[in-house]
Amino acid sequence: MTCTSILRFGNFPRIALGLTLLPLPLFASAPSARAQEQPPASNQAENCSAARGVAADTRTFYLADTAQRYAQGEVYTALRNALCSDAKLYDVESKRAIVVQALPDQLALAARIIHDLDRAQTSYRLTYTLTELDAGRTVSTEHYSMVLASGQQLTLKQGTKVPVATGSYSNASTSTSTSIETQFTYLDIGMNFVATVDPMANGVQLHSKIEQSNLAQPSIIEGVTEPVVSQTVLETTSLLSLGKPRMLGAIDIPHSTHHIDIAAVIEPLK
Repeated sequence: MTCTSILRFGNFPRIALGLTLLPLPLFASAPSARAQEQPPASNQAENCSAARGVAADTRTFYLADTAQRYAQGEVYTALRNALCSDAKLYDVESKRAIVVQALPDQLALAARIIHDLDRAQTSYRLTYTLTELDAGRTVSTEHYSMVLASGQQLTLKQGTKVPVATGSYSNASTSTSTSIETQFTYLDIGMNFVATVDPMANGVQLHSKIEQSNLAQPSIIEGVTEPVVSQTVLETTSLLSLGKPRMLGAIDIPHSTHHIDIAAVIEPLK
């Protein structure tokens, strides 16, 4: 439809002819640039939504080199976080297996993840050398060796167990006699090693806790002789090169001029 409009500028009317009125829907504004530039969805979300309607499959993955249960749990957690939310996972610890029910592309992803994570852990032979010295002269040398895997904590103890009375009570076994029952606990006296190794790019990181304990002069408390234990603890974290001994520290022997130097050497087992 064509009409005539009168436009006024100041005091002088002007006539504009030939204006065409079009239906309003044709003048709808175009979407803004912000609406057109939506951020792309992540690849994982696209993969999870692109295969809708594809039948899921089930596959059992047996772990060959991950012997520790905590390591199998880490593999299971990695799969649960990496796969789509509709994938179903079952951790079968008794068979050292993980069952995955998912789409074919997700099963392929699970296979790649397990291939990368299911690796044999390196085993090491760790040897502590304790050298007792007196004024620079070697008195004795002792070696303590253990075999442990990377990430595994191992404890080695050598010494004696000393009984310590913790209490006593009367036990009326019959109506005419009463016996005294004494309870005991036992103290570990000697050497105690706790070690953990982790492979690094330029060697092996060793965390050690070394305890040395000895019986000192007993003490008498209210007529009861109680043992006294002297103890020295060395706890340290060191970076060791394979096959090269490293000094960890020294322990003084109480009431003497002797001290013990502690060194460690670690070697991989083939």
